[in-house]
Amino acid sequence: MILAAIVALLVQILFDLERRSGAIAGVPIAAAVFAILLIVFRGVAKVRLLKPVSAAAFHILFVIHFASCFLFDAFYEDAVHRRYSLLDADPDNVAYLFQAILPWTVVISLIVSIVFIYASAFFLHHQIRKPGLLAAAILIAGTVGAVRADRPALHAFVASDVKDYISGSPLGKPASQNLDVRDYQDASARSLPVSGKYKRVILFVMESITVKELARDCADSSCFPQKYANITHSYKNYYAANQDSRTGILSLLYSAFIPFPAYADRDVEQYEFIGKSKSFLDALHQSGYTTAFSASLSDRERVIMDMPWKKVFRLSEEEAKGGGKFVCLHPYEFERSCEDRILFDRIMDFVSRDPRPFLMHEFVYGHSSQYNEIEKKTSSRYYSEFISDVISGLEARGLLDETLIIVTSDHGIRDRAAMTETESYHIPLLFIQKNFRRTENSAFVSPIDFRRIFAAEERGEVIPSTRKILPIMGSTGSAMTGILHGVTGLVLIKNRRFGARALETSCHDCPEASDVLPMLEQYRRAFRQIR
Repeated sequence: MILAAIVALLVQILFDLERRSGAIAGVPIAAAVFAILLIVFRGVAKVRLLKPVSAAAFHILFVIHFASCFLFDAFYEDAVHRRYSLLDADPDNVAYLFQAILPWTVVISLIVSIVFIYASAFFLHHQIRKPGLLAAAILIAGTVGAVRADRPALHAFVASDVKDYISGSPLGKPASQNLDVRDYQDASARSLPVSGKYKRVILFVMESITVKELARDCADSSCFPQKYANITHSYKNYYAANQDSRTGILSLLYSAFIPFPAYADRDVEQYEFIGKSKSFLDALHQSGYTTAFSASLSDRERVIMDMPWKKVFRLSEEEAKGGGKFVCLHPYEFERSCEDRILFDRIMDFVSRDPRPFLMHEFVYGHSSQYNEIEKKTSSRYYSEFISDVISGLEARGLLDETLIIVTSDHGIRDRAAMTETESYHIPLLFIQKNFRRTENSAFVSPIDFRRIFAAEERGEVIPSTRKILPIMGSTGSAMTGILHGVTGLVLIKNRRFGARALETSCHDCPEASDVLPMLEQYRRAFRQIR
């Protein structure tokens, strides 16, 4: 079994060469764990009562560990980070992993690798003169490599999950079981009409951009926020309620907080019905708009693309394979995409030719950091150039006077380390129109309020601040939920399968952490009544 470590390193390096993930960062950790297993079970075998089971236990643990690291490295974000937490894994999650995410080639590669490891060990183990010394050398080298690795391995994610949970405090008894959530699921907003004041409306949804990041990466006069500042109505206290792209966009279109994570199958089944309910699109259709959704990927965006759009612009399978002048990637098993520029001409053709277009474009650039590495450009800068070119194109065609440009973000920063920071939920909302004068609205609002904000913009009114707190649903796999209190405080809990703990309570007049889960149940009951 000594050679297992060497073979494991070679197999994982292969994944790195194929650019599946940063697998090489996990290599030293895998080697160190293998050495630890070998050293521990050599000691266990010296205990008379344990000797009969020590070999079998070693082999079982080695195979489990090697298989877990292999699958993690093969599909790092798909299999673990984006889909579910390892600490919440159950048979359904594991079945989903093998049925929907991992292609059969990875499973076969795993089996072949394990067989090869054991065959190599069987034929060559007698040539290792001092296995204990070799194990110690592997342990030292692996430990040094693990310290210097720049990408987290499977072990790091399990460790951070455990740390997140135990660093919190236990929840007490709820202070109230009868919490009023009408403020957050405002049915009246969904019935607001669209007057159709603007002949053309374009809504750009940036990926994971906060107000702070936009200001940092796009601060000069050539960037669209500064370039068009004098004709912009900005909302300075606009905060994301949902921290996943799909539910973030749906909350905007339906004026409703979606109290479920976005991507786990069981959660999608809980909110999928909303796609058949009345939304912002219905009001747009009544005003004569031709609604269109665009995203530069070939895969179907579940629920969002099933809404009653008049047109959907996405890539064909051939386009998504790339090979042309645009950068195209396959960063996740469920996403084959190209940079947004590939759709630029189609977007401009639609908004220029259609007599009454409404376009929502969801940016794909930024879904993977590979885009930024290849283009050598931050997401904010890329979005700015794209939006500026659309505005310039409309102006050249004499269409800018009758066009309303809206720019926002789907959600804030989802990194676990940033979850407890209020600014991670603070996202931009900008309305740009050639006849506007610069204004800044300080009302505490969110995507749930978008319909009311849009109606106020059409009427030329200022939307008042109507809420004190905003519910938060963390990203899929984070097990996070909580409450934002104005712009001053945050209550955040980690809701694990085996219990919930408070992670952050940064204001004095917020609801108690123990009230978060009862409030979440209230939101869920209100959400199920949406029609």
